[in-house]
Amino acid sequence: MKVVISGLPFFGRKLAEDLRSINNFHTFEFYNTYESFWDKIKFFFALFTADVVLSMNGVTDKSGSLDWAILLKKKIWMQWQGTDVLTAIKRKKQGNITLKYIDKSYQSTDAEWLRDELESINIKCEINHFKWTNYKKLTDKFPAISAYSYMLEGKEAFYGWGRLEHLAINNPDIEFKIVGTSGKRLKHYKNIHFLGWVNKDIFEKIRNETPIFIRLPEHDGYSESVIDALAAGNEILWSINHPNCYYAIEKNDLFVFNEILSKLKNNGIKRNIDNIEFAYSNFSKEHNLKILIRNLERLNERKN
Repeated sequence: MKVVISGLPFFGRKLAEDLRSINNFHTFEFYNTYESFWDKIKFFFALFTADVVLSMNGVTDKSGSLDWAILLKKKIWMQWQGTDVLTAIKRKKQGNITLKYIDKSYQSTDAEWLRDELESINIKCEINHFKWTNYKKLTDKFPAISAYSYMLEGKEAFYGWGRLEHLAINNPDIEFKIVGTSGKRLKHYKNIHFLGWVNKDIFEKIRNETPIFIRLPEHDGYSESVIDALAAGNEILWSINHPNCYYAIEKNDLFVFNEILSKLKNNGIKRNIDNIEFAYSNFSKEHNLKILIRNLERLNERKN
């Protein structure tokens, strides 16, 4: 079976590498049709011998690559991400959603809440996980009580800046580390440190040394940063109601954050072993990717 992968480069490139690392019987190739003219050409020629086209985003407007896939009668799999779902809901309300790719493809996502949102606009979707976490041997406890978060430069409001700012103001003795933004347009505080863009090794070091992870975007998919935070034994404050995480709705942010602080103070800032076990039980690389491959094989075996 030959699978060609397109769509969001962040997910598509990594997934192709992950699939190749556990399976050498099938072929998995990613083409960056978003940003590379030459990859568009390569994708076109790869289509002729492809069995399945895996799009790492849900498409509700125009896609030249999927037009070719339909013309060549290829099996298509759409893996929806959080922003795709928001866009689909908006287009549905505006009456300008394109359904031809959806009607001719298999739909999946990795979050139950995204599936429910898609089904609310009559897009039937199944759950398929493709994210995973590495096992790391870590110390039993964290060096100090502190918190970290991720916010994209220029989109801090979407990622919950106002809510995190409120937490920091009310906890001046707690250090807050924010990865991803330099905070150029934001008010600065002594206990908030804007770290800007960091590589994955530095982000991992921050995660392993910081007991609280705060993730408060307006809308979210199954965040890899949450999965990794679970595996690090972090206490997690998330705007999604999820097992092993503290559920944050705007009115109770401070109350729940103080609950986390009390827990850490009382247990000597120990890692959350239940969170670590949850991560490795639910986000094993081989387990999730083998299920994904099996479902790709089933799609390939279907009659058109």
